[in-house]
Amino acid sequence: MENWNRGKLIIIDGIDGCGGETQTKLLKEKLEKEGKKAKIFESPNYERPAGKLLDNFLHSEYELSPEFLTLIYYADFVDTKTEVEKALSEGYIAICDRYVTTTMAYQSVQGIRLEQIEQLLKTIPIPKPDIAIYLSISAETSAKRKFAEKGNLDRFEKDLEFLTKITSKYIENAKNNVYCKQEIIDAEKPIEEVAQEIYSKVIQIIE
Repeated sequence: MENWNRGKLIIIDGIDGCGGETQTKLLKEKLEKEGKKAKIFESPNYERPAGKLLDNFLHSEYELSPEFLTLIYYADFVDTKTEVEKALSEGYIAICDRYVTTTMAYQSVQGIRLEQIEQLLKTIPIPKPDIAIYLSISAETSAKRKFAEKGNLDRFEKDLEFLTKITSKYIENAKNNVYCKQEIIDAEKPIEEVAQEIYSKVIQIIE
């Protein structure tokens, strides 16, 4: 029997510096003001085992193959699976700051076929998003924002050629609604304007 009280899974996605963390918080606040229940989940979760391993990799402590990276990122999604499912079953709007749509962009540029990621989804299923919103910014904007934020850049943040390829893949996937319904929002705009556009897309899904 279908659970009519099931919540919705919303993904806020994009390259570093796109404002994902800020926008997930603003979306949660806006939804709660409207009387809706919302929870935020982050991928990777750097406090958990898989996330710690990924954090060390991003700061160049060691090298990992694209195949191994894909498995570790997916392990991070599986790690939060129970919490996300519980939130959805309780009628929450679960907002994920990145998700498997991120892996479909980043790791596919590194040579992992989409079919391989889809096989992981079949082998160990995770909750499917109701919508993924891609916050679009340029590679140059990404590097500028991240450097201003923390004064240094990790291996992906400082590789403008790689980030440019990632943005192209994100846009391609979003336009083709790969894996789930997707929307593209220009995140070069002011924060509040971006937040309003995100809310307008989300409200169509949850009402």
